[in-house]
Amino acid sequence: MRLPFQRHPLLRRVEAEPPPWASGPGDSELAALRASRSRRLARLGELLRPAGIDLGGEPLAAVQALDHWTRTTWPGLIRRAWVRPGTEPWTGWQRATGEQAAAYTHAVDVAVALGELALRAAPSFAWGVDRYDDHVADGGPFVGRAVLLDPTLPDDAAAPPVCSPIDLVVMRFEATGHRDFPDPPFVEGLRPVWWRDHRSLYVGPGALESTVP
Repeated sequence: MRLPFQRHPLLRRVEAEPPPWASGPGDSELAALRASRSRRLARLGELLRPAGIDLGGEPLAAVQALDHWTRTTWPGLIRRAWVRPGTEPWTGWQRATGEQAAAYTHAVDVAVALGELALRAAPSFAWGVDRYDDHVADGGPFVGRAVLLDPTLPDDAAAPPVCSPIDLVVMRFEATGHRDFPDPPFVEGLRPVWWRDHRSLYVGPGALESTVP
């Protein structure tokens, strides 16, 4: 058990910074994400190097490895107190300090890496802001947020595919803090982006499990 004053060794190497949505969701969130992308990928790449995970490698293999690494590493890194009521990420993460702020920074680093890996495997998609009419009408969870989407689709497209690597990682972070692991594999969360090119991953109930190292 880690004492309150003991910072996790990995988090000692993370310089805390505000989450991309600190100045608000939407365009400012997207701009902050893009501006910090290279820095976040470099920082995470250094942390993953001892585990033999190469973010510049084959995207699907890297996503699977990152999924496995967070499931095995994060239980010793995330404190329960960080996911208690009042720590809702969209309002609370930017107010954190110390080790907690470093942990949130690290989580966003992982989300950015997932997004970039997904885009390398599906280059027709890009980071953007979900403003699709269908999602606005339905009160979709990602409306007005930075997500992965197909930038060629108009706002009035029918059932436009989007996914949020940030939401996927926040779900993993909170599940780990609660010591409850119902969250899906990362590759499942990337389904809207990867479906066209990686259908074989989703064809049967055992397919996803077989992809996790």
